[in-house]
Amino acid sequence: MPSFSFADFVDEKENGWTVSKGIPERDVFTRPTTDYNGVGGPYAELGISQSKSFEITAAQYGSFRNCYRDDNPSSDAYYTNIYNVPNRAIIGTANFGAVYRLTNNRRGSDNTNLPPLSTRLPDLRLWSDIVWLVWAKQASEQKGLLKYIFKHDIETADTKRIVERAAGAGTDRFSSDWPGLKYLRGAVEFQALLGTAHGKGVAYLITDHPELRLKTVESVNIFTTNGGYAYHLLFTLTD
Repeated sequence: MPSFSFADFVDEKENGWTVSKGIPERDVFTRPTTDYNGVGGPYAELGISQSKSFEITAAQYGSFRNCYRDDNPSSDAYYTNIYNVPNRAIIGTANFGAVYRLTNNRRGSDNTNLPPLSTRLPDLRLWSDIVWLVWAKQASEQKGLLKYIFKHDIETADTKRIVERAAGAGTDRFSSDWPGLKYLRGAVEFQALLGTAHGKGVAYLITDHPELRLKTVESVNIFTTNGGYAYHLLFTLTD
């Protein structure tokens, strides 16, 4: 994987990515756990405030260049996350990568005449690299202080199954309000959760970027809102 700077990242003519920044809705931080996405409790407990947060979306809606061709159509990938530098937190809210989008949207799934998927992917595409570029830009000299990574409202079926198995829920839906269940490094459940697609993204974020390589994941919390209908993960990093 090539090394990218933030300037490379936002060079829309080269790779099709654009970045937009806004203020997250206040009720994201205040909804009760009875609501579907009522995760204000853990944010308040960890001191993650709305006033210090920015919701930033990186989207690849433009054509891009890779080693196969100079004018690939957009992958329609997008990553929306809340970044809070003073409170050292990233909250993943809506993240859909290039592989998923190209294999699930109409243009990618209905057209059988397209080139192989591997030749239609942007070089810069992983959640871990996109999030790092945005975090590093926002955090500047504090970029190595990242502590909390939330994965909010898990939709991936495989990850949800691992969460349920880790919780011992069997065939029943897992349901446990914050702080839910917490697994420390070395536990079998910890390893299983870190091996999910959501956990691997966190692992790559740490190992692929020198400023974070001295950190490890020290614990994983799994918890729910709305009576178990929404699953959430919290990966806590060492200081």
